[in-house]
Amino acid sequence: MTIGFFALCIFLGGVGITRLDTNSALVDQFKPGHFLRYADTMVNKYFPGTGILDLLLEGEDDDVFKDPELLRRIDRFQAAMEKNPRIGDTFSIAEMIKRMNRMMHGDDPAYERIPDNRDLVAQYLFLYSISGDPGDFDDIVDYNYRHGRVMIYLNQPGSHLAHIVESRAKELSAQLFAGPGIPPVGVRLAGEAYRMSHTERHVIRGQISSLFVCLPAMLFLNWLMFRSKSMALLSILPVSMTVVIIYGSLGFIGIPIEIPTVLLGGMSIGIGVDFAIHYLFRYRLSRRQGLSHVEACDHTAATAGRALLFNAFVLFFGFIVLLTARFYPQIKLGGLVAATVLICYVSTIYPDPSHTELAAESP
Repeated sequence: MTIGFFALCIFLGGVGITRLDTNSALVDQFKPGHFLRYADTMVNKYFPGTGILDLLLEGEDDDVFKDPELLRRIDRFQAAMEKNPRIGDTFSIAEMIKRMNRMMHGDDPAYERIPDNRDLVAQYLFLYSISGDPGDFDDIVDYNYRHGRVMIYLNQPGSHLAHIVESRAKELSAQLFAGPGIPPVGVRLAGEAYRMSHTERHVIRGQISSLFVCLPAMLFLNWLMFRSKSMALLSILPVSMTVVIIYGSLGFIGIPIEIPTVLLGGMSIGIGVDFAIHYLFRYRLSRRQGLSHVEACDHTAATAGRALLFNAFVLFFGFIVLLTARFYPQIKLGGLVAATVLICYVSTIYPDPSHTELAAESP
């Protein structure tokens, strides 16, 4: 019955893991209902958005951003990106040139387009430089008109949207900024959204890789220590089951995987394997003293089990105090680690007396 119950937990945890998603946002550092979250929601609702993804274009020569064809390609890029409802707005030098052309033709909407003449574009920029503030273009083009920037405003926080917009920007860039007819330009992505999405991606991949390295390494080391394959397998079973259950629960609840929560996997390994090694070492010692399987389980629970209980008690309440923290990731991490300690302890200390030996070669 006990084995069936834990098998059901692992199965449900596996189903929950398939529902996991990744999403990190700086605003999620604060509790739900915090005034900064409210302000971020209002900006994203009534303004272009708080997240910015930058498309950086670098020409080989100066004045490359006075080329009409390149400006038209930038304008097409912006129009295609703005079809996504989660993109609040885009901004570039092409948009400024279009506005200048319209105003120079009596504010006629029909002239809100890129002029066909390169010299006319240069004249517009020159007139603006002597009549307006030359620093107005500093955010979108450099002094020599060789480096340009297309600003993409995201009206939804989180790395999930940044991944989608980044993929779309790369796809459009490959189509629009290559081939004959335009000056050669290099294309790169940057900005806060790009940095956050890639930081999350590297941290998550690193943690997943560490799990695949640590679990086999612990299995090998425990095999060397116990000289028993079944004992080594049992030593990593509680922590493996705990990781599946915890992350499966996150999938069912709808909590996305982010940098703080993904660190839980590595912490769980360090917590859970200690319980299992301590329990199995005392169990094997009891079996070698001539006790039966049930007697050895009872003796282990009365001796090592008491130490494990105190250890679990200290760890559980040591992390549960993080529920009073001010930052939301600390709250989630504290609750998840406390739950991890509890599951690891229960799965380690609770035997199935109706079952046979824990390890046939253990006596």
